[in-house]
Amino acid sequence: MDEDIDKTGYSKVKTEALCKAFKYCCTVSEITIGPEASESITDVECVMKPTSPYSKAFQLKSCKNSPEFPSDFELSLNDRLEERFYAKKLLAELNNACNVDGQKMKFNILKKHEETLERAKEDAEHVRANIESRTLLRKLEIDEKKSSIQNRLIVRQQQLNSSSLSNNAAKKIQELKKQEEEQLREKALQRKKLYDMVYKNEMEFKNAYSEIVAVITNFKDFKQRIASEVELASKINVQFISLIERSKNDSITPAEVEVSSSLLKDILTISSKIKQEKEKYDDELKKKKEKEDEINLKKNLEHVKSPSPSSPPNISNDEKSEKSKYDYMEKYHSVTNYLMEIEQKLKPFITDETLKKYRSDCQKAINLPVNAISPCSAAHLTDKLKKLTTLLNGQHVTVADKRVSATSHPLGIIYCKNLLAEKIVKLGEQVVSSKPDAAFAIAAVTVAIWIEFPDFGKLLLAHFYRRCPYLIPVYWKLEENQTEEEYYKKLGFTYNDGVREELNMFLKRQGGIVRLFASLMITEKKKSLQSQPHPFNLGEGWKFLVAFVKLEPKPEISATILYDVLDVIGSSMLKLYGIQFNKLLHVICKFYLPRIIEATPEGKQGGPLCRLKTFLESIVKGKVLQPPKGLLPSNFW
Repeated sequence: MDEDIDKTGYSKVKTEALCKAFKYCCTVSEITIGPEASESITDVECVMKPTSPYSKAFQLKSCKNSPEFPSDFELSLNDRLEERFYAKKLLAELNNACNVDGQKMKFNILKKHEETLERAKEDAEHVRANIESRTLLRKLEIDEKKSSIQNRLIVRQQQLNSSSLSNNAAKKIQELKKQEEEQLREKALQRKKLYDMVYKNEMEFKNAYSEIVAVITNFKDFKQRIASEVELASKINVQFISLIERSKNDSITPAEVEVSSSLLKDILTISSKIKQEKEKYDDELKKKKEKEDEINLKKNLEHVKSPSPSSPPNISNDEKSEKSKYDYMEKYHSVTNYLMEIEQKLKPFITDETLKKYRSDCQKAINLPVNAISPCSAAHLTDKLKKLTTLLNGQHVTVADKRVSATSHPLGIIYCKNLLAEKIVKLGEQVVSSKPDAAFAIAAVTVAIWIEFPDFGKLLLAHFYRRCPYLIPVYWKLEENQTEEEYYKKLGFTYNDGVREELNMFLKRQGGIVRLFASLMITEKKKSLQSQPHPFNLGEGWKFLVAFVKLEPKPEISATILYDVLDVIGSSMLKLYGIQFNKLLHVICKFYLPRIIEATPEGKQGGPLCRLKTFLESIVKGKVLQPPKGLLPSNFW
C-alpha cells in the first residue's frame, strides 16, 4: 500500500509544500494574490517573527533596498549548520507525519476491504443456506409425490387384478358386436353395389330403348324393315320392367343383376342393328335423291344442250351446231401433253448457261410490251400486238437499243411462245384479280395472237388448266403416294417457304384467272382478222357451263368460278342464246345452287356464295344482265 502511495509522488509534494509554507508564514502576513492583494509587496519586512519554535534557526535577509540591514550581510558558519540541522529535523518530522498518515490510510483501506469480504461471506452463507433449505423442501415434495403415485399404482393394480376376468368378458362381447356390425355393413355395401349396378343397367336400357322408339316414331316407312327387331325389343322391355319392380319390393340378388345385364346386352344389340339399318336406309334415300336430282338435271340440260343462237351475227355455222358430247378431259390431256413435250424440248435450252443472256433478251422482248398493254387507245394496243407478233415471226425487234431475234436459236420461237402464254396467264392472277377491267385489253391482244399462232393457243390453254384446273373443269382427287403439298399445288395453291397460301388469297387469284379466261370468249376480233374464225368463242363458254354444273360442287371455289364466269359472259350468252341460256340459268338456280349451299359448311356461306346468290336472285327478279365493266366496243380496233 505504501508503494502505491509513493508512486503517486504524494509524499514528496506534501513535504515541499509544508516546508515552503513554514518558511514564509512568519514573514508574509498579507494577501499577495487576487483582488485584495496589498498595493506593494516590496516594502514588506522580511523579518522572521519568534512565534515558531524554529524561528531561531532562520535569519532572513532584508530586502535589497532595506535600510535596516547592510547589503553585505551573511550568515555565519554556525548559523548555517544550525539552520541545516533544524531543517533536517523538520524534514524528518514531516516524513514521520507522512508515514503515519499513509499507515492510517492503508489501515483504513484494509479494514474496509476486510469488512467487504466479511459481508460477502455472510451473504454467500445466507444464499447457500437458502438454497439448501429450498433443495430440501423440493426433495421432500418429490418424495411425497413418489409415495402418492406408488400408492395409486398399487391401488390401480389391485383394481385391475380384481376386474381382469370381467374385462376379458366385456372385450369378447365388444369384439362380437363389432364383427356383427362389420358383417351388416358389408351386406349393406354389397346390396347397395347390386342396386347401383341394376340402376346403371336401367339407365342404359332406357336410353337404348328410347332411341329405338324415336326411330320408329319419326320414320314410319322404316318401321316395316325392322319389324322383327321392334317386336323383340318390346318383349325385352317388358322383362326388364318386371325385374325392376321385383328389385324394389324384395332384396336384390346377384342373379337378378346378371339378368339385367343380359337384357341390357340384348337391347343394345338390337339398337345397333336398327342403327345400321337406319344408315343403310338413309344412304339409299340419299342415293335415290341424288339420282333423281341428276335425272332432273340431265332432263333440264337436254333442253339446253343444243342451243340455236337467236342472234346469228359474228357466229359461224360451226359454232351454231354444238356436239352432243363434250369430252373436256380429252382436250385437257391434248394441250397438257403438248405443253410437256415443249417443256422437255426446252429443258437443255433453259439450263444452258451460255444462253443466259439470250434468254434474258427474249424475256425483255416479251415482258415489256405485255406489261404495257392497256385500253388507252387502239393505236397503243396495235403497237404492242405488232411487237409481239414480229418477235414470234422470227423478225428482229429492238429492246433497249438492242436488236433481238427469236430465230437466233432453233428453239427461240417456241421458247418465246411458251413464255408469252405463261406470262398472260400470270397477268390474270396478278393484275386481273385486283383490277378486273384490265382483262379485256389483255384478251384482245391474246385473241389476235392466238388467231395468227394456233400453237400458242394450245400452250395458253395448258397454262390456264395448270394454274386453275377448275377451268378444265375438274376437281382433282388425292392420289396414292401423293404428298399434301403436291396435291394442293395441283389444285392451284401456291406455297411460300413450305407454307400454303390462305384461302382468301387463293380464291382471289383463281377469280382473276377465270375472269381473263372468260374474257377471251367475248372478245371481238380485230378488224383485220374478221375473216378468221374466233379461236375461243362463246360456244366454249356454253360447253364449260354445262360440264361445270355436272360436277359435284365444292365449298367456296365452285361459287367463285361460277359467279366470275356468269358475270363476264352472262350478258353475251343471253344475247346469243336467248331462251336457251335462260333455261340453263333456271337449272343453275333450281338444282345447282342448292347443292352448292348444301356442300358449304355453316359459317363459310359468305363471300363467294353470297355474291353468287345475289347475282342469281337479281336475274330471277327480272334484272337485265349488263355487259361487264371494261369490255372493249366491237369497233375498238
